Amino acid sequence: MASDSSSFFRQAFSVWERTTAAYFESLARNPLFLSANAWWLNGLMAVKKASDSAAENMISTAGLPTRRDQERALHMLHQIEARLDDMELRERRRQREPELGAEAPAR
Repeated sequence: MASDSSSFFRQAFSVWERTTAAYFESLARNPLFLSANAWWLNGLMAVKKASDSAAENMISTAGLPTRRDQERALHMLHQIEARLDDMELRERRRQREPELGAEAPAR
């Protein structure tokens, strides 16, 4: 009996999926539907941009670092780390040079 009910639900789902897919396929090709969705999407993006700007201004006014401030600080930190790595590498090479010079045979 359990296999009969699962078979029924599989068939019902398959019918529902085919019907829905056909409906949305025709809807996705409808220019009115697409233009309305584009209009709503543009409006939502404008609202998101305004809310992000307002949130950044509020955070900045409170004296807290904004995302842009944090990214700038992180970029500077990476530059400093790269310079420090270069300096450490040069110092290690400089320390090894006398050792290599002492091992070289005198002529």
